[in-house]
Amino acid sequence: MDGEDLKKAESFIARDISQSEVKKTSTRFDVQDLYKIDAEKLSLNVTTSRYSNLAYIQVTPRDVTIDFLEMPGVKRDGKDVVEATRIYMTHVAAQRMVRSLGTLLERVYRDGGMEIFSSSTPEIEPTTEVKRNVEEEGA
Repeated sequence: MDGEDLKKAESFIARDISQSEVKKTSTRFDVQDLYKIDAEKLSLNVTTSRYSNLAYIQVTPRDVTIDFLEMPGVKRDGKDVVEATRIYMTHVAAQRMVRSLGTLLERVYRDGGMEIFSSSTPEIEPTTEVKRNVEEEGA
């Protein structure tokens, strides 16, 4: 399409769609309505199911990243390969997850459905170091 054809097309479009027509066809809607969920019509589609025995968590000013790891991994081509699933979430979603998980773990512990857990366990400082008991190494 050369310059003259482009001008003709623009003129045709401008003539066909006047400002008044745009006002007649425009609608208003609340974006929040798009995200409302009817619990009765909700169907969960679990696409992946993995086991994790270690999580590596990173927090940035924009979001939270959790790598769920399957330790200790396997040797492939002379390298230790650890399978992982990475989840990104907002700070608010992470805070809600922490609150929900804490509440659920407390309830299961209280009902006697958990092998080892104590809400009185002292805070553990996050670290990347692995600590082993001498007894475990000999076993």
